[in-house]
Amino acid sequence: MSEEQKDLDSNKYVMKIQNECIIETEHFCRFDFSGALILLRLRKRVRRKGWNGKNMFLEIQEPVDNNLMTLPYIYIFTADRQYVPWVASQTDLLSSDWEVVE
Repeated sequence: MSEEQKDLDSNKYVMKIQNECIIETEHFCRFDFSGALILLRLRKRVRRKGWNGKNMFLEIQEPVDNNLMTLPYIYIFTADRQYVPWVASQTDLLSSDWEVVE
């Protein structure tokens, strides 16, 4: 685990994200993609409120010994229950409706 990853594992980053919610109520906190990326690195699942499919989320995957991938990557769990590597669109990057999946 890199020094950067160790630093990201600190609870102070979670608190910082919670303090910078774009929209916050008693039941949820929404933020922009920079917050979503930090949470992904902390091994949390995130999604956009604006996504149409039910139960869709993003998660980060570390490579395993018998995998062709050699670096971590983000994947999406799709509405049809498939795991697919994911690339952000311009809309995803600029939206502030990201939320943690509990």
